[in-house]
Amino acid sequence: MGVLNEFAKRMKEFTGNRMAIRITKEKILRVLKENISKDDVLISSVDLDVGLIVISGVVKKMGIPLSFSVSLVPDGVESNIIKFHVKKVKPLHLNSINKRIFNKAPYVSYMDEVIYVDLDQVEKVNKIPVGKMKGFDVFTDHVLIRLGI
Repeated sequence: MGVLNEFAKRMKEFTGNRMAIRITKEKILRVLKENISKDDVLISSVDLDVGLIVISGVVKKMGIPLSFSVSLVPDGVESNIIKFHVKKVKPLHLNSINKRIFNKAPYVSYMDEVIYVDLDQVEKVNKIPVGKMKGFDVFTDHVLIRLGI
């Protein structure tokens, strides 16, 4: 319910036809764990830097657990779908591993080095009664989402 509480606070600060919601890396980690972590993938941490999101965890490939770290660069927003370009994957940059981590329908899909996050599929986002995501910025301690009303 944290995102909705944040939304309510920001509605009080609303000016013009735009508003912003601040989301911490802890909230991002919680959403990833709820929507991506399954039997074969465990998301363990999220780190933020200016213009960069780093997601770490463990993925099972043929039953063998492999630690991974994926660096993502924001690549835009369209109709509440966020696009990220995969900048770096450690230890191996293999499409099969990237697909295993990020093809988690209906929330997240992966194709051609781009990850698509469909916010309309996240129940808490659907509860926000107005607005569409217009853009976002990544800072060292939070992500700032800009909504157009």
